[in-house]
Amino acid sequence: MQAAAHDIRPDQLEDILKGITIPSPPQVLADLCTELAMPDPDLVAMARSISTDVGLAGSVIKTVNSPLFGLRSTVSSVSHAVSLLGIDTVVALVDAYYVRNEFLNRNLSREAIEVMTRFWDSAQDVANCAALIARQVLYPAPEKAYLLGLFHNAGIPLLQQRFAEYPAVQIAAYQQPEGRLTLVENAALHTSHQVMSYYVAKTWRLPQDIRTVIRHHHNLERLAGPDDAGLQTLTCVLKLAEHLVGLHRILGDQAMDHEWQRLAGQVMQTLSLDENDVAEIASLAAEQGVGHQDYYM
Repeated sequence: MQAAAHDIRPDQLEDILKGITIPSPPQVLADLCTELAMPDPDLVAMARSISTDVGLAGSVIKTVNSPLFGLRSTVSSVSHAVSLLGIDTVVALVDAYYVRNEFLNRNLSREAIEVMTRFWDSAQDVANCAALIARQVLYPAPEKAYLLGLFHNAGIPLLQQRFAEYPAVQIAAYQQPEGRLTLVENAALHTSHQVMSYYVAKTWRLPQDIRTVIRHHHNLERLAGPDDAGLQTLTCVLKLAEHLVGLHRILGDQAMDHEWQRLAGQVMQTLSLDENDVAEIASLAAEQGVGHQDYYM
């Protein structure tokens, strides 16, 4: 796969990152990744690592008991959560907890905290919705869809930190009825949120397929090669999740989802869905509290 013409060059990265700090994974996550790389990961040891952070342990248990996971019994311990959900899903939940806290626990103004909270709430919704869609279309790794939904826009807070004009640029990008959002960002900033999100994903050592989708999630045509079927499916899951959550409203302040208008046919064909299927998934998501109606009531 060739690099896209607008991809940032290594010699440009240092200048772009001036004033930007990409948060590093905490030790607990590093320990989990180390254990995960073992031929026979020790679930007890992983649960013990998670339990060293009371807030993290509580967040994992609260999340796995939500309707989105559809467990028949209530989970009351981290070890039980790990055994029921599997290692990959639990690591995704740990990622979710820490990446949100890394961005929110900074020296921000009250207004900035409100904006960031709104952003991460929407990211969590996209992650939850992507996992729901993945299960509905029988994608074999819904935990990857969850992780992708959480991290795919992680570069947005970095750009807000670096460029005071970024919120206006973002809205202008969503206003475009044709063309990719990232073209507007590149013209104004010489980088884009998908490039910055890719570097966050790389820093956090996310799986390579997730990094690739993040890098091209507004360039679906870049994932049209003969070996890209899995990546294209994962990207289409993300595009549908973004649409159902309403990121065009939340991030772009737009009533019309122009990107979805361009990609809907391709997304539904790739996922073997029709309009009735999409409506049914939207209803399921709404029942579980996922959708832009939560932001605009």
